[in-house]
Amino acid sequence: MRENPSVLDLTEPELAAILAQHDEPAYRARQVIRWVYRSGSDGFDQMTDLPGPLREALTQSLRIHVLQPAQALDSARDRTKKIALRTRDGHIIEAVLMPQPGRREGRPSGDPEGTAPGASPRGRISLCLSSQAGCAYRCAFCASGARGLARNLTAAEIIDQYLWARKTAGNARISNIVFMGMGEPLANYNNVVRSVRLFNTAAGISRRSIAISTCGLPDRIRRLADEGLGVHLAVSLHAPDDALRRKLMPIAARYPVKAIVSAARYYAKTTGRKVAFEYILISGLNDSLELAPRLGRLLRGMPCMVNVIALNPHQFCGDMKPPSPQRTMQFVGALRSAGLDVALRKSLGGDISAACGQLSGHLTPP
Repeated sequence: MRENPSVLDLTEPELAAILAQHDEPAYRARQVIRWVYRSGSDGFDQMTDLPGPLREALTQSLRIHVLQPAQALDSARDRTKKIALRTRDGHIIEAVLMPQPGRREGRPSGDPEGTAPGASPRGRISLCLSSQAGCAYRCAFCASGARGLARNLTAAEIIDQYLWARKTAGNARISNIVFMGMGEPLANYNNVVRSVRLFNTAAGISRRSIAISTCGLPDRIRRLADEGLGVHLAVSLHAPDDALRRKLMPIAARYPVKAIVSAARYYAKTTGRKVAFEYILISGLNDSLELAPRLGRLLRGMPCMVNVIALNPHQFCGDMKPPSPQRTMQFVGALRSAGLDVALRKSLGGDISAACGQLSGHLTPP
């Protein structure tokens, strides 16, 4: 049986066209969108400023939510919350609400975790979204690829994570959205871009408060630069050369580091946005201090920053482990000595498998 389309998949003009079939004026679309995105309505019957017959007609022809809550976990260490949501065909996807720390000058607002030591919280939260059920890229440090790719998420499924997360957040304001959860956002390009536009126009979230992460798909990075979205770009790099990167990321066999960095330079030049390069530190693998000046030479002249985060262990990462805090600080210092703008990201939600690289799409046993 075919299900009704979701309002979350529709722009205001598209919804207005549907309402016109019921002889309703275009402003009704704005009313519906305000109820869904601003008031958090779960059903058309709650939209009291719509005529009764229209509410009934919309209930018969459209729906709102496309995901169902499956589990919610609260970190005992910090204020991180993880929500697991079930798709209509049974896949589990995860989203994470993270307390938003204060930002030091120059930090992109889309950076989801941590900040410079000593910065203070601002009472806002970032939402880390998934773009796919599973992931095809199987990066060694990431649990999301352990089960492979099931499918892309629709724009409605991406947006519904936000709606459910906002209910979970209570009175706290979601100030940033980062596409850094399960999946490769640029491999689900059309749905991700559509969801960004809807977040902006329907939910009122600035595009400058949205970040999209990628494992490094040069053609898609250039296409995103030309899209005119103005979102932050984060590139999952983790190594300054191809030989080392191939040990961590199978995609490195297809796209060399120089091609990825060239695309990132194009993004920075075209959009005027500073690019963030993610660097997960793994003991004995990519934490050699000799790598720092090589990374500095690779990124020289580009408006960028390097976000360093120690590996967050999980059940799929084998014998890989994070370096000691002392080694981590040495590496950060070496990057700064190489002329790079560097931030050490603080891991959040590790006790509920919600930290960077730990999302796997599995429910935690009670």
